[in-house]
Amino acid sequence: MATVFDFALAQFRPTLAGLKLILDKTDAHVRAAHQSPDGLLEARLQADMLPLAFQIGQSVDWSAGALDASQGARACVAEGVDYLNALDPAPLAGLEEKEIVWSMPRIELRYEAARFITGSAMPNFYFHAVTAYTTLRQLGVPIGKFNFLGREAPQGWKGPGGTAKAALDAMAGRGAP
Repeated sequence: MATVFDFALAQFRPTLAGLKLILDKTDAHVRAAHQSPDGLLEARLQADMLPLAFQIGQSVDWSAGALDASQGARACVAEGVDYLNALDPAPLAGLEEKEIVWSMPRIELRYEAARFITGSAMPNFYFHAVTAYTTLRQLGVPIGKFNFLGREAPQGWKGPGGTAKAALDAMAGRGAP
């Protein structure tokens, strides 16, 4: 029987791998354009948002860190990917009701582990991963949705072509995706 931890790992692993791929592509883009990476990690979507470096770190903390304590940007993400890939969820089975205490200065929140993973860790993980992706897109890094999903675009891919509708039609038995 699958646990909430199995489900979380199935979400965290490919998305964090996608963030690693995106950061590798960012590095290649910056080098090919002979740009300075100075300030890149301080980039923000809006002035009142925290910088790219924070978004990347939070993506790791809310995935690998949500399952265990975790620790520049590419190394942090690579370490998080390695941790998640090596993690065996079997020892976590039965811990769904374990109390998790999340604290910051003047704040202490208590959760059951399952509620923490599904109601806090996963939404925060996706928020920060998407914000990092969007910030890099805004900076002109040539990345796309396939990269966010942890893979390269298929050979000959020409962009969206009704894939969501095709998938829905296939699920309803109205044709192949």
